[in-house]
Amino acid sequence: MTQKRAVLALVFVFGGGVLIGHVGPASLSLAQTQANAPAAGPPGQAGEADRVAILEHIDGIFQACIRQDREAIRRTHTEDWTGFRGQSRGIMRGREAYMKDVENGLKSFPGIRYEILDSEVQVYGDIAVVYYVATYTGRAAVGGEERTNLLRTVDIYRREAGEWIQAGSNVSPLNPNAPALTRPGD
Repeated sequence: MTQKRAVLALVFVFGGGVLIGHVGPASLSLAQTQANAPAAGPPGQAGEADRVAILEHIDGIFQACIRQDREAIRRTHTEDWTGFRGQSRGIMRGREAYMKDVENGLKSFPGIRYEILDSEVQVYGDIAVVYYVATYTGRAAVGGEERTNLLRTVDIYRREAGEWIQAGSNVSPLNPNAPALTRPGD
């Protein structure tokens, strides 16, 4: 239990104070994770292969939602997935809690398309923290009007058997009238 709490606290720090969750009992301590990190580049910098694999995984989740492929959505998340979605007021624990929430979304707001506007992937051995801002366009189940939501997301990925899988997430809808994205130097 101490090790899990240490990972939770450190993930919170890496998440910039926006993500509270755990990556499960199979996760490594940060010290072990950093020891396994590739020697090239500063700690946290994702190699191109990891970055591409994780962003393709995220694409797969969005595409599965648009297709309403519940089994594909289920396969893209760990059994011990933990996090927040949308307006959730409490921590969602486990893939089944996630799937129950997703089911509500698939029924009330079927997806049409999405676009990732900005992303950052940081890898710490077998754990990755992914920050992204995306739009997700769907059609309201009642009235059928097309609407686009702006999402700010922090995902936690874990490498299992050489593959990246989502172990946690914090998905927050943003006000579409929020100030534009800015980066230092923009």
